[in-house]
Order: sequence, then C-alpha cells, then structure tokens
Amino acid sequence: MAEFPVDDLTLRTRYDEKDRPVFAAESGPLVMVVTNLATGRKVTRDISGSGTITCLGADSYILSGGDWGAGFHTSDRPMHNRWITGRGSMSVQITKDGGTSSRTLLDLRGPYEDLCETLGRGGSARPGTGPAR
Repeated sequence: MAEFPVDDLTLRTRYDEKDRPVFAAESGPLVMVVTNLATGRKVTRDISGSGTITCLGADSYILSGGDWGAGFHTSDRPMHNRWITGRGSMSVQITKDGGTSSRTLLDLRGPYEDLCETLGRGGSARPGTGPAR
C-alpha cells in the first residue's frame, strides 16, 4: 500500500490550437510511505523532483524524469506487482481504458529501488542500477 503524506506538485500544461493537452511539466515535493500489508513493514521515500508528460492522445501519455516512483500492477509490463523509485531516468507509458489504467515501463537507467523487494528483505534499502530487463 502506498500513501503520500507530502504531495505538493505543480502541473504546467501546454495545449494545442484545439485546447487539447500536448505536453506538461510537473514538479515539487512528494514523499511516499509504502507498507507491506503482510508484515506491516514500512519505508518512506522522498521522490520529489520533476517530470515531463508527453500526451499521446486522450487516453495515453508518457511520464519521464528522474527521482520519482511508479507502481506497476499485475497486468503491467514488463514489470508487474512492483513499486519502483528511480534516481536516474525512468519513462512510463500510462494508458487508460474503460476506467482502468495500465503502465508500460519504457526505460529505466541509473540507480533505482524496487520497494517491494526492499520490504520483502526486511526494510533495508539496496538500490539496483542499470537498464530494466
């Protein structure tokens, strides 16, 4: 479970001539607390930073940047059932379909942490590095 006790992001959006969003930038303080519901273990991570949003259409966009986190669900690819925080560069495509969203990890470079793995080991962080597989 993820909670965000500090969430003061600012979103600036650019629109085309038909008032459709085409690009946005988001930045500001963001802190997350992730809890392993089976064990009660928690970790807190400051994922404040900035990101860019490239709109691909009404129901799809790519979020890219450093120092942020993304949760991946069972149907997401190539990762699933993970919370990843990146300290290098990470890009995720988010697509909405009928009230649900799916995420596709497009790029992950530099230091990162799999919070589910961290919490499964007892809460001690051991960041990974390198491109996602």
